[in-house]
Amino acid sequence: MKIRHLTKTAEFRDILKTGRKIKGEKISVHVKLFSEQGDFSVGIIIPKKVVPLATKRNYIRRIIYGFFLSKEKSVLGKRKIVIRVTNMEKKNKRKETLNGINQELNDLLERIKIFR
Repeated sequence: MKIRHLTKTAEFRDILKTGRKIKGEKISVHVKLFSEQGDFSVGIIIPKKVVPLATKRNYIRRIIYGFFLSKEKSVLGKRKIVIRVTNMEKKNKRKETLNGINQELNDLLERIKIFR
């Protein structure tokens, strides 16, 4: 499965304004369903105020993209998703960060399936 990365500001703005928002403890997910041709797309927003170190921000991005790569394409469909990290404990170790993000994304993905 191939995931397209959202890169344009206009795409982010459109999804953030018109998409459905699901808020978790550490992550907010904005989802927009498209009927047109295209692959599943993900954009990630991690503010420096929330995660000051660039290495940790990049690690979180890799975790999130890896999570969606492991899911089946049929589950994700023709959606565009923007994930915004809103709260992250600074002293978490890598293993705790990995498990926490994966668990929360699983919970949020279950809630996304409701309005398929």
